[in-house]
Amino acid sequence: MDAISTILDAHVIGSDGDTVNKLLGAAAVVVDRHGILYSGAAGKIDFASDSRPFTVDSFGWIASLSKLVTTTVAMKLVEEGMLALDQDLRPLVPELNSLQILRGFDDDGEPRVEKNTAPVTLRHLLTHTCGLTSEYFDTGEGFLLRYNKHIGRTQTASSCTLSGLLSGTTLTHVPGESWGYSQGIDWAGYLIERTAGRTLKECLSERVFRPLGMKSTVFFPEVPAVTRGKEMAFPCRQKDNSLVPMERPTPAIQEYKMGGTGLCSTARDYGVFLKALLAGDLVKESTLDEMFRPQLNEGQRDDLERALGQWRNGFLMGIPEGTSLSHGIGGLMVLEDLPGKRRAGSMDWSGVSNPRWWIDRKTGVACVMFTNQWPWGDKVVGKLWDALERGVYEALRTTDLQG
Repeated sequence: MDAISTILDAHVIGSDGDTVNKLLGAAAVVVDRHGILYSGAAGKIDFASDSRPFTVDSFGWIASLSKLVTTTVAMKLVEEGMLALDQDLRPLVPELNSLQILRGFDDDGEPRVEKNTAPVTLRHLLTHTCGLTSEYFDTGEGFLLRYNKHIGRTQTASSCTLSGLLSGTTLTHVPGESWGYSQGIDWAGYLIERTAGRTLKECLSERVFRPLGMKSTVFFPEVPAVTRGKEMAFPCRQKDNSLVPMERPTPAIQEYKMGGTGLCSTARDYGVFLKALLAGDLVKESTLDEMFRPQLNEGQRDDLERALGQWRNGFLMGIPEGTSLSHGIGGLMVLEDLPGKRRAGSMDWSGVSNPRWWIDRKTGVACVMFTNQWPWGDKVVGKLWDALERGVYEALRTTDLQG
């Protein structure tokens, strides 16, 4: 365990205040199905010399780490018989009926669109195969950004407005045909509300947060009383590799609760969540088996590897080039052992503010790393993530973390 603390210390700002090639702070929580194996942090939460130390209770935006929480609640609704993974969702969410498929632009610069007639399923939404590719990750030819400009669309799902989610949304391919990073889990959150007759905030609280005692996990901009004064600053890496403060990148409000990116939390809370998920306390083992089953066919896997390769520092941090990949229900999967690291069949995901998690069911261990750092895929974060994962598995190998 001391080695993991040493790894954290080595990657954060020291007493001299020099931020070059350093993070302000970081935390890690490692769990198995029985409880916490390691919990620790290093650094501080802000730039001031007298700012609070970074701890596992430091609070910040977890961005796409929200996805696994929303996905878990969706799978609980499947267990409860309220939803099915492969049912056509268009009768439940009529807005899905109006989706068109963007096929490009003609010689006059007019968009070529066609009505989608294929079902949209929960499996599609939870695996990024629904066709709702994010305009910021459009690997086509920038068609989505061009289309939005053409129709005068200024509000998108990331605007945190309901009109941005539902109006003017366009598919890039037939649902189920390809893989493209999407707002599918925001739509899944909207579906959960429609199905359960409760707000997404209520559904997550009732099924996850309250049962697990996660008092520090909320939708931004809310700040729970227990976390006040513990909010992390937003450092941004400069060209000289130093850090400067930046404005918070989140909108001031969420008009709808974003199931994909809307949560704030702490490393402690998220560790509790991972432990409960790994232990089968949140969903049945059979549901976990389905979540950790590779969901993509060969063509979809090719699309995934091509798309993620363009964002390697973010999506594929710590994963060697050429590793066989797929997507499960909840995150990215490696289909082969990573030497000195996680086993084949493990799943991981990250947020744009650079927190990350992995779950390795074969080894029986999960880890969350918390930091607030811009930009996504920061190289110092990458070095810490690699060293942290290697340190965890070395400690497991030598039994330092066992028991």
